[in-house]
Amino acid sequence: MAALSAACQSDQSFSSSSPEISPCNRLRDFDLPAQRFDETAQALAHASSCFIKADLADIGSTQVPAVSGHLSIAAALSRILAPTDLQVMQHGDTLIVH
Repeated sequence: MAALSAACQSDQSFSSSSPEISPCNRLRDFDLPAQRFDETAQALAHASSCFIKADLADIGSTQVPAVSGHLSIAAALSRILAPTDLQVMQHGDTLIVH
């Protein structure tokens, strides 16, 4: 499983283990094109101190749609993965894609 560092903002569908807002839940502006999941995950990872864990050997080449707007990394990942059978779970400052 590969880990990428990334940023996020609040989305009530994701829980945080801390009462403070997780870096994965902080709002950011995104304007990413449709591309491979690994490219999008890397771009999101460079945005903050939120980590993204995913098995890039299995899903790295999966094509994901463009994502734009003022949203968290958690919400951005959820949005791009909606057309797939992949899901995002949050554990503290880490987003896990499975």
